[in-house]
Amino acid sequence: EDLPSSTQDFVSGALSSGPTLLEPCMAPRCHSSEKSDVSAGLTTAAHEGAQFFLLKTEPMRYSIDMLSREPDGRCGWDGVRSLESTHLIKKRLNVGDLCLVYHHNCRSPGIVGIVQVVCGAYPDSSAWTPGPGLDPRSSPSNPKWFMFDVKLVRKFAHSITLSTLRAHPELGELQVLRRPRMDVSVVTEAQWLAVLALERKSRELLS
Repeated sequence: EDLPSSTQDFVSGALSSGPTLLEPCMAPRCHSSEKSDVSAGLTTAAHEGAQFFLLKTEPMRYSIDMLSREPDGRCGWDGVRSLESTHLIKKRLNVGDLCLVYHHNCRSPGIVGIVQVVCGAYPDSSAWTPGPGLDPRSSPSNPKWFMFDVKLVRKFAHSITLSTLRAHPELGELQVLRRPRMDVSVVTEAQWLAVLALERKSRELLS
């Protein structure tokens, strides 16, 4: 079954234009058998049924603009320190899945764009590297935390703010509203389509 037409419309323009890429990404890469070009991933997702998720990030530490400057608009999504989110990463997140990117702990929190998973779970090296993500309980031989690779599909022309999300009853069960501590959360197809409708309306108002 194909992805809903609004989903296909949403990603098609981004794939043709692409982000401007400047900075190198230091995340490890998957082996070639695990890699997936974003366009190929969308084709696979369309036939096998993509899942939808939401990823939280603090823009002062890593923003969607920083992602857009990575080679190929791709990086390792690390720093997740929630057991429930880690379970999602290891057990449910698959190559080809689509994710909303949500900026939080900032002046105007909200959904700012979409990425696609291009590599599944592998140990998060930031857990044993000096820095804010350091966790002495995790090691290369016994990793506690896991990361994955994403590739930018599209940055929203205008973010969908937290107040906007709260104002729409169809998004009332969105996990980022009900369980804001979740770093990675599931988005239903109905919620996904509702977010795309809000983004499309925002673009139409700006055009």
